[in-house]
Amino acid sequence: MSIVARVAPSEPHWGWRLAKTETGQFLFGNGERSMAQCSAAGKAVVSQTRARAGEWFHVAGVRDFDSISIYVNGVLESKRATVQPDAYANGQDLMKIGGNDFDSAFLSGLVDEVALYWTPLSPAQVSALYEAGRLLDSRSRRRARGPGS
Repeated sequence: MSIVARVAPSEPHWGWRLAKTETGQFLFGNGERSMAQCSAAGKAVVSQTRARAGEWFHVAGVRDFDSISIYVNGVLESKRATVQPDAYANGQDLMKIGGNDFDSAFLSGLVDEVALYWTPLSPAQVSALYEAGRLLDSRSRRRARGPGS
């Protein structure tokens, strides 16, 4: 499984993460604010890149049979072995973008071009998605803007 998105936080955070919570949720987010979640197994991986307010980031979380990985701007930043196969494969759990179930917290910022793949993307595929988006960004000169901008 892979989750890919472009995200522009409106406030700085410590970085991107992919984690399994105590309740068994697969979290892909920024600091304490989830960007997407669904059921899965594994442990946390955290990016080295710090999320900067108003800047767009291409973020990808990849879960395969025995590992989870986090990519920022097309580059692998963290990978960790997991202990269980795909627990989310039954398709029964909800996916939320920009929020979570446990504390009604929402992502502070913008989310664009969200894609969910039921297969793990390769490093080359993640890089290609990032490069394709960079080309579009350079043509449109897109900037992160919040309400009233």
